[in-house]
Amino acid sequence: MPVNKLEDSKLKPLLGFSHQIQLQTVTVHDSRGRKLLENVSVEFKPGQLVGVLSSGRLQARALVELLMGMGRPSSGRLLFDGVPVDELKPNNVTRCAHWIASDGALVAGSVQDNLQPSAARRNKLDLNESLARSQLSEAVRQLPDGLATLISPGDDRLMGDTPFRLAIARAALTKASMFVMEEPAIHYDATMEQQTLDAMRSLVSPQAFTIVLPQRLLTLRQCDVLVMLHDHQLVACGTHAELLQQHELYRHLNYLRFNPFRGIAE
Repeated sequence: MPVNKLEDSKLKPLLGFSHQIQLQTVTVHDSRGRKLLENVSVEFKPGQLVGVLSSGRLQARALVELLMGMGRPSSGRLLFDGVPVDELKPNNVTRCAHWIASDGALVAGSVQDNLQPSAARRNKLDLNESLARSQLSEAVRQLPDGLATLISPGDDRLMGDTPFRLAIARAALTKASMFVMEEPAIHYDATMEQQTLDAMRSLVSPQAFTIVLPQRLLTLRQCDVLVMLHDHQLVACGTHAELLQQHELYRHLNYLRFNPFRGIAE
């Protein structure tokens, strides 16, 4: 139901959040009434790389979309720095969050256009630092015109994870309260995947919530916390090593996804 002007005047503005995000027995349904999450209670803290994964296709995405302000709980409470989301102005949370797509969501234009739209240009020191932290300095130097090089989605000069890391560099310049990343599913060599992990970890800070939908074993191993969903519910939280030791379903999912010999007997 739309919020009327009187109700809207009572809602609190949200310029950012940096201490805590809490879900308390949260249940979420989609627009058709189908259950996506059920009685999920979990706490997110800044300064951590948090991986969210699920045995089904939709549950992890439903959780991160909820965290980004795309919808409200059907029941339960979602709080940002102790303030219930129902008391915040619509779209406030969304404005504080930054989504990083696996393909980089590039547009036709220069590299710099993809990093900093002309209306939001910052000084070159910020840009160079963001490129370095995202493991992109050398890749940009090798382009014919550097930052002025014209690129487009699917440009074959942007090898491997480069588009994704460009999106990470762009996100770093926004100073958002929350970064949510969809890691590319395609696997490359160990060096490139480590560079991408380093780029993702560069967004981790005491002032920001950094969340990834992980697709690679290296990332699972290096997340500070993994949040695992199954059949709409939260079933485990912990590090990769802890979940391997303590949770049979997590071990099984890792075997299905990462066992190098899984295709031999098929």
